[in-house]
Amino acid sequence: MRNTVYSVGLSSGANYIASLKFSGRLETILTIFPDNYEKYIQLYRKRHLIK
Repeated sequence: MRNTVYSVGLSSGANYIASLKFSGRLETILTIFPDNYEKYIQLYRKRHLIK
């Protein structure tokens, strides 16, 4: 198995974890990442005053 990094938001991360839980029981799994990390990094920047 390859290690892959995806910059995703919270709901996408939850979606991915759920797909991993089903991976042992189903032959094919398709998951869609409905959000990205941008809104979360903006909140982090505002709170921690980083650029």
